[in-house]
Amino acid sequence: MFQKNGKFNNIHIMKRIVYLAFIALGLCACNNTEEILIETPKSPVVYHMSLQASLDAQTRGVTFDNNDESVISTLFKSSDKIYVYNETKGAFARHLDTDEEAYVTTALQPSNISTSGRGCTLEGDLTFWKLNDSNEWEEVAVDDDDTYSLFYQMNRPDYHFTSTVLIPHFDYSDQDGSAAAASNCDFAEATGITMTLSNNTLTVPNTVMFNNLQSMFRQHLSFTKDNESVTPTTITKLIVGTANETLLEYYRPDRPDQDGDNGKYWAFDGFDIDDPVITDGDIYLSLAFYYTTDNSATNDQLILTAIDDEGNVYQGVKNVPEGGFKKSMYYYGDCELVWKEQQIQKVMPTVTRSDGGDEDELEPYNNGLFSFADDSENPQTAKITISGNSTGYYFDFDGSAEVTLTGNGTAILDNGDVNFIYAKGNLTIVLGSDYTVICPNYDPAIESLKNLKLKTTGNVQTLTVTTNDYEDVFGICGRENYDNYNYPNLTDLEADGFTITRSEVTKNEDGTTYTWVYTITPPNKQQYESKSW
Repeated sequence: MFQKNGKFNNIHIMKRIVYLAFIALGLCACNNTEEILIETPKSPVVYHMSLQASLDAQTRGVTFDNNDESVISTLFKSSDKIYVYNETKGAFARHLDTDEEAYVTTALQPSNISTSGRGCTLEGDLTFWKLNDSNEWEEVAVDDDDTYSLFYQMNRPDYHFTSTVLIPHFDYSDQDGSAAAASNCDFAEATGITMTLSNNTLTVPNTVMFNNLQSMFRQHLSFTKDNESVTPTTITKLIVGTANETLLEYYRPDRPDQDGDNGKYWAFDGFDIDDPVITDGDIYLSLAFYYTTDNSATNDQLILTAIDDEGNVYQGVKNVPEGGFKKSMYYYGDCELVWKEQQIQKVMPTVTRSDGGDEDELEPYNNGLFSFADDSENPQTAKITISGNSTGYYFDFDGSAEVTLTGNGTAILDNGDVNFIYAKGNLTIVLGSDYTVICPNYDPAIESLKNLKLKTTGNVQTLTVTTNDYEDVFGICGRENYDNYNYPNLTDLEADGFTITRSEVTKNEDGTTYTWVYTITPPNKQQYESKSW
């Protein structure tokens, strides 16, 4: 009996071992399968798109037919980029860029360009994506007979194309005023194109014609001052604008077309061309317009403003035709620019840095702004030296800063409501020499959102400040220095060991500006009054 039971137990134990082995193998199989699924995600469906495209004479080529036989034309180039939007599914042609860690736009490119340059094959391999309710990109399967929009180049093919939407940007600054550059600024689209899907290949039976969004302009410029014709010196800037802000700037295809800026289009007031090319008095432009109830063509004006190298400002105004400028039209004529004023010419000081920061930040923007970023992961005090005279330039620090002013300079800022120096963090001004700051349109001239301190490199120096306000901050401001932002206590401005005095205010003749002189004395230095004996 005992022996029989022992045999039974051995058999039972062996069965249990086999059973557990099967379970373990099953678990391993599940784990392996799970790992494979994680490591090899499903590849998106790739669609090959191929179509014939054509340009007519009014799409990318323009004939300047005012009897001078000037002919300008542009052609398909192998470097062109055409972006694709599935109107039916609301999805963009995109792909995952692992370097950018973002879904970036995929473009079609021309091949088999015709001898004339006006025909080609557009083709490419595309996957389509749209944002889901969780604001994440999800793949979209396209169907037979979906409709598509194609957008040609728009000057800046990578501008905003890595963001959540596709926003072609009309970069008018690519133009320089010449006929060639104007005719190369192509704002073209083809919409409502129904494509056939077969074996993951998208085709369209007919040649796709691109329609341009812009008009072409040639204006012969003349200049007058005091009702007399003048010949200005070199024109350094041409500002192109409209009275009703009707120039087209952005185009967003995934929004419904409606009357207003919440639809597909955004309009703006104008743009600048630095050192414009003016050929025998003629300026050439390619411009796109969008008219709404708020940005109406009614009483709209095209405004051309020219500034020469002596700061003379001339302006010409032309009324927009009834109903606005039409697409694909060529407008030519004369524009008289009348002298308005003479601006103060910009003078850029010498700017250096000693903190090992980004040297690119020493290049100002076109409006004269020097902008210094703050590394939030490794914040440090930016250390900048401004030497010599400055006109029209100003400095903005995203964090704390130490700014040395030297070279016995005078800084003049006459271009609007901005400080000469502004810091979001603590700010120390170090005087390497006497220095003057004139901000006739703003107060304060120097400002910190936290503490402002004044010191010198070793000698007694003065900081002379002129602003447009008398009541509050006496020309300079550290917001944490002052009680309720008013009436600064000079001791709060003093760096360790330094002493500061401030002169009585002086006013200009019409009482619009006020001037103070701050004298900063280093430790162990004294100012003595002279007296004969």
